[in-house]
Amino acid sequence: MVSSLKHDCHSFCRGVHFCRQAAHPPASGCFHAAQTIGGVKYTASDVQYFYNSVYTSYANNYAFDSGTSVKKQVYDQETGQSWYDHLLEQAAQQLTESTAMAAKAEGEGYTLSQEAQEGLESTLNQLNSAWAGYG
Repeated sequence: MVSSLKHDCHSFCRGVHFCRQAAHPPASGCFHAAQTIGGVKYTASDVQYFYNSVYTSYANNYAFDSGTSVKKQVYDQETGQSWYDHLLEQAAQQLTESTAMAAKAEGEGYTLSQEAQEGLESTLNQLNSAWAGYG
């Protein structure tokens, strides 16, 4: 179950609240809502991370113009869905799937090896340092 903890924007995507103010290049800082999914509370930065990940992946692999607002580009000609809405749906889906996988792993007693834990901590420290530069 996904629920918004705080919201000041205009739209929901499969229950995950995203800001619709502008095209969302990485680190745009536009997400205003923290989320709770499957009992796990995510910060607005967590939600933004998933959107940015999807945006970057799609920008590198699909035919949309990353120099033009994705809200102005049509993803699905039949439905008129924009690339923006499609990317939001994909981000919501990835966040929900990641939450479910983490819950399953925890429920089955899975733990990271010392090497994997150190790698994760290193990556998180790098991300925190990068994000601190944005604000």
